[in-house]
Amino acid sequence: MKIPTVLTPVAALSCALLVLAGLVLQLHHLEGAFGPTRPAVADARRVTLLTAFSIQDSARYQEAFAQFEKDTGIEVTLRAAGGDFADHVYVATPGFDAPDIGLFAQPGLFRDMMAAGFVQPLPPDLSAQVQRDFPAFLDPLLGHEGRRHGVWARVAIKSLVWYRRALFERYGFAVPTTDRQLAALERAMIRRGFTPWCVGVAARGATGWVATDWVEEFMLRQAGAGDYDRWVAGDLPFSAPPVRTAFAAWDRMVHTPGMVDGGVAGVLGTQVEEAARRFASDPAPCLMMRNSEWVVSEFPEGMPVGPADAIDFFVLPGRSAAHTELLVAGDIAAALNTRPETMAVLRHMASADFARRRAAAGAYLSAHAQVTPNSYADPLSGRLAEVWRRASVMRMDASDLMPPAVGTAAFWTAMIDHLQGSPVPDATAGIDRAWRRWRAAQEIGSPPAGSAPAAAAPQGRQP
Repeated sequence: MKIPTVLTPVAALSCALLVLAGLVLQLHHLEGAFGPTRPAVADARRVTLLTAFSIQDSARYQEAFAQFEKDTGIEVTLRAAGGDFADHVYVATPGFDAPDIGLFAQPGLFRDMMAAGFVQPLPPDLSAQVQRDFPAFLDPLLGHEGRRHGVWARVAIKSLVWYRRALFERYGFAVPTTDRQLAALERAMIRRGFTPWCVGVAARGATGWVATDWVEEFMLRQAGAGDYDRWVAGDLPFSAPPVRTAFAAWDRMVHTPGMVDGGVAGVLGTQVEEAARRFASDPAPCLMMRNSEWVVSEFPEGMPVGPADAIDFFVLPGRSAAHTELLVAGDIAAALNTRPETMAVLRHMASADFARRRAAAGAYLSAHAQVTPNSYADPLSGRLAEVWRRASVMRMDASDLMPPAVGTAAFWTAMIDHLQGSPVPDATAGIDRAWRRWRAAQEIGSPPAGSAPAAAAPQGRQP
C-alpha cells in the first residue's frame, strides 16, 4: 500500500481534526458510564471494515469473506475511505455509524490509536495464535502494555525493481546482484542513451512517500538493520552521518543528469501511478522502476510479467549478493469494539483459511506461516512469496513506523522540500525538529501542533 505539498487536505484541517479527536477520546472514556455510542438500530450481524482499499481490492476481500459469511451468518461490509482513512478512523471511532474493524496501512497511526485506547486488545487465545503464525520481527508492532491489539491482514514487498526484461536482453544489460553492479549498470545505460529510472512522487494527500521509500532502502542497505532500528525509534537523528549518507544517495540519484525520467521536475510533477504507466509504455522512457507489486495493475491490460516476458522484477540489491534486505509494508486489522461478531471476523482474518482464500483471489501476499507459495492463484504472487520466505533481513517502512507528526508529515514534507532545492542538511534538521516537538508534546500529554495524521496512501498503492 502509502500517494502534492505533503499534507494537503489534512494540513488545512489539522487543528479541527485535533479538536475532534479529543472530543472522540472523551466520548470513548464516557462510553462505559452512558452506554455504547453505537445506535441501537445497527444490524447486530453486520461487521464493517474501514479500509483505504481500491475498488478492485475491496472486491477481492469481499470474495475471500464469502464462505465465512455463509457459515456464520455475519455480513462483512467493506467501507473504503481511500486517502482519507486516517481522518475517518479518528473522527468516526467510536461514534455513530462507527466501523467495527480498521485496516491500518500505517503502523505508526495504529500505534497512536492503540496507545490512546481506540483499539481493543486481542483475546488471549487469538493473541497466542498471532504470535505463533506470524513473523517475530512484525510482532512488536502489534503490542501495547503487554497485550496484542491487531493481526496482520496482508504484507507487501517494497524492494522490487521492475525492469524491461526484453530490452535488457536486446541491449546486453545484466540484472545486478550487488549495489556496485547496479551503479555500473546505471552508468552504462546513461552512456548508451537510456534513462535508468522512472520515479514519480506526486500523490493525492500523500506526496513524498515514494521518496521516503528510497531513503529507507538506502538506509537499510548501507547502514544496516541495527542503525535502521535506532533511526525508526528516534534514537539515531536524521542529522546523524548514516542517515545523511542515505539522503545523499537519493540526492545523487535524482540530480545525476540522465538518471531519472524528466529530471527533478519530472520526479516532482509525475503521479506515482503515472510513473508506472510510463515505465510500461512503448517506447520505454526508462528501463527500471522501484515499487511494490501493486504497480502491475497500472501496466497495459494483458501485458505479461515474468521471467520470459517483456517485464520482470529483481530485488533491489545491497552490498552482498548473498544477503537480501527487504523493505516491507503491511496492513494491520484491529477491532474498534468488543462485539462478538467483530472478534469473530478478526479471528477469521488471522487464520490460514482466510489467507489462502484471499491469496486465491489474487494481488495479495500473506505473512502467515502456513500459507505457502503454491497457495497463490498467479505465478507472480507465488514468486513474491518465495522472495519473502528467503529474505535475510526484513524491516517495515520507517515513515509508517514513526509517529505521524514525524513519518508521514515532516519526513514526507522534507523530501519535497529537498526536491525543490532545500539542501540535505536543512531537510534532515527540519525532521529532527519535528521529533523534538513530538517528544515534548508526549511529556505534557498533548499532540504537537500540526500532528494530525497525514492521509494514508490508498492501500495497494503503498500498502
